[in-house]
Amino acid sequence: MKKIFPILLLTLVLTSCQSNQNQIDSSKPTIYTSFYTIYDLAKRIVKDKANVINLCPSGTEPHEYTPTSKDISNLYDADLIFINGIGLESWTINLPQEINDKINIVTDSISIEQYDGVNDPHVWLNPLNAIIEMNNITNIMSKFDSTNADFYSKSLANALYLFNSLNDSFEKDIKNFTNKNVLVSHAFLGYFCNQYGLNQIAINGLSSESEPTPLEIEKIYKAIDEYNIKTIYVEEYESPAIVTSIAKEKKCTISTLNPLETLTDEDQKNEDYISVMINNFNNLKEGNK
Repeated sequence: MKKIFPILLLTLVLTSCQSNQNQIDSSKPTIYTSFYTIYDLAKRIVKDKANVINLCPSGTEPHEYTPTSKDISNLYDADLIFINGIGLESWTINLPQEINDKINIVTDSISIEQYDGVNDPHVWLNPLNAIIEMNNITNIMSKFDSTNADFYSKSLANALYLFNSLNDSFEKDIKNFTNKNVLVSHAFLGYFCNQYGLNQIAINGLSSESEPTPLEIEKIYKAIDEYNIKTIYVEEYESPAIVTSIAKEKKCTISTLNPLETLTDEDQKNEDYISVMINNFNNLKEGNK
């Protein structure tokens, strides 16, 4: 993935969140996270003070994940379980109470936005919301493991430097965008766009599996013409036929954005939340030329 970012920050990024989540030390607390981003944020805070295990397998999106019988068995042994909430992890509804008691929603106190009257769970794509999540994780860990409270606070301070720098860079560069309209395959970019003054135009709703009506497609055609849109953004690993059709009809290019719901095992060797967000931003900037 190509990156354009201050060298010092990029160096810190690439060394801040590398780990082997399969190594479990029985002398430490064990934390399970519901999908990749929460795993990344939790690791930034706890580092080596706890085992952090991501439930959602590599390459699987969180809304498609269903825990296996082995996952359920492992959750009985968990000390804490971190989830996003906002309707993303529907599999938690039928969990045994003993497991439910260990669940912590890390998005508490984040202002929830809606798309077509439905709560949008993609809060983490706004770096300032990710900061709130890390604050929540720090508070939870400090109460659970008060002996290491100072360690968690210091970890948070280091993470805040990185994430605030990321936010500052985005705010500065977006001011130079000549076109503030972003056409996406489905409405996953709302929190990012609302934070940085961009206008999200979505072909589909919050679900990538929904299909637009002919009337909705006609509205997309008009928006492309009205706003002089040259690029349609799709999620990585996604290739919806409707996007290909629209791009061909309106002579738009197709570019990718990673919604940070999952990373492949290979990507996790060199990438993390910040590096992926930098790459996403560079793709937005390239499509804005």
